[in-house]
Amino acid sequence: MMLICALVGMLLAEETISSVSTILIALIGIALCSGSAAAINQVIDRKADAAMTRTDQRPLPQGELSALHASSFALVIGIAGALILYLYINTLTMILTLA
Repeated sequence: MMLICALVGMLLAEETISSVSTILIALIGIALCSGSAAAINQVIDRKADAAMTRTDQRPLPQGELSALHASSFALVIGIAGALILYLYINTLTMILTLA
């Protein structure tokens, strides 16, 4: 859903449509940053998730994945996404994605 909104925003933001490769690179960077945020959320919520039937089978509450490994994963993909946006798109896009 978020990537669809980002795509629509990119298509509406300029008078001329960006190249397909630029759009795909931007979406990859945004997706990596989004995945990083989701992983951080899972780490933060792991104790609450363990207490709820709906979420108690997730890998972190079950102990199948450590908080350190999940945090490391979040850090790596977050940095990768931010670098992609900074190097290939622009600084403003990176800042707004991280905000």
